[in-house]
Amino acid sequence: ASSPSCTPHPDPGTDEVILPSDKDLESEEALWALYKRWCKSFNEERDYDEMVRRFDTFKDSVRMVDSVNKANLPYTLKLSQFADGKLAERR
Repeated sequence: ASSPSCTPHPDPGTDEVILPSDKDLESEEALWALYKRWCKSFNEERDYDEMVRRFDTFKDSVRMVDSVNKANLPYTLKLSQFADGKLAERR
């Protein structure tokens, strides 16, 4: 069985746009799977404990992006590398 943590991806998908879908918001498990995809896309390494600590911040980011995108505004938000709060702490 694979570890539930984020591991570095040899070829990060920097061009991949991560937009949460309704399916991603259906359950905690779906949000966790999205978090793992996000880690892989941005080549962010997290151990399981760190992921658990940051998961609430990530969920808040996902819900905010989803809410704004459903508001029929002239722009679309995506999940950025700041979605779980870690990069913001480096400042």
